[in-house]
Amino acid sequence: IMVKLMKKRTMHTWFALTLVGLGALMIVGVMSASAEDQTDPQEVDLVWTKSDGIRPEIFYTTREAGSWSEPVMVTDDWYDNMHPVIDRDSTGTRWVFWTAYDNYRTEIRYTTGSGENWEENNSLASEMMSNSGPSAVIDKEDAVWVVWSASGEDDLDDVYFAVNKDGQWSEPGMIHDANDTPDTLPVIDLNDEGIPTVTWNQLRGDDYVELTSIYDGSEWSQPIVSEDQEEPSDDDSLVLPDFVNESGKVFIRAY
Repeated sequence: IMVKLMKKRTMHTWFALTLVGLGALMIVGVMSASAEDQTDPQEVDLVWTKSDGIRPEIFYTTREAGSWSEPVMVTDDWYDNMHPVIDRDSTGTRWVFWTAYDNYRTEIRYTTGSGENWEENNSLASEMMSNSGPSAVIDKEDAVWVVWSASGEDDLDDVYFAVNKDGQWSEPGMIHDANDTPDTLPVIDLNDEGIPTVTWNQLRGDDYVELTSIYDGSEWSQPIVSEDQEEPSDDDSLVLPDFVNESGKVFIRAY
């Protein structure tokens, strides 16, 4: 399978993935700033959802020097595990986050590991009934930033975040002011100055608009409407391994 990569507006490292022949468009990983112009990066982490024959599980592979490693199953539990994302810290430790569904509740779960071996899975603290669609990035100080959509039993979605600094998680907080409209599909990245920046979709009238908010060191800025997205280049592509052959969501991060 060949994928086409599309850079994103203000956060130049994001791209979208088209599975050629399947016609599915999905948001996936990011390239580091140093690899911004590479279409065939040397190191790539890839996570995706695939059924183990009983339920959806998270799988991992990495690409170094042009070769993909054998796939490793990251999760093996009673949850339905979906929509994974991944990043590495400065020590090379991988952090994987995903949506886990069990008994009418969805959680954001995560693990860390070397790629071959993974620690026990944990859940991010949240009082909300529904927590889904995580996006994560690790900054130059190795702080791990995560955003996701969350709602109570009868509430509309809002965008929440948490940050792990020196091994301690912050309490989850809402990025935007409380409102009576859905806020969904958040994506977090670092801007050119290395500052966490989040985009998401908010329903306004009959249409969704994409908003952007930047962390100023103590709080999130008031959201503004995002700039227009760049068109994909036909030259930006990456061939996925043969064992990634399902049309479910995958996530790629290239270094």
